[in-house]
Amino acid sequence: FYCHEYKLVIEIVGDIHNDEENKEYDIGREAELKRFGISVLRFTNDQVIYKLDEVILRIHRVLTKLTPL
Repeated sequence: FYCHEYKLVIEIVGDIHNDEENKEYDIGREAELKRFGISVLRFTNDQVIYKLDEVILRIHRVLTKLTPL
């Protein structure tokens, strides 16, 4: 999910992102996004399924610190 107003990417990741090749890709992609002032929040599938309240609270905290365009 990308919110242009806050330049924030919210990503839900599965186990495939634990693979070293995918980790390196994610790090590179996130660095590229940061060059454009875009922040990335990553959550695991399990966090979304079992701890949704915590996920929502973290998103809220980040949004309150970011300045909308």
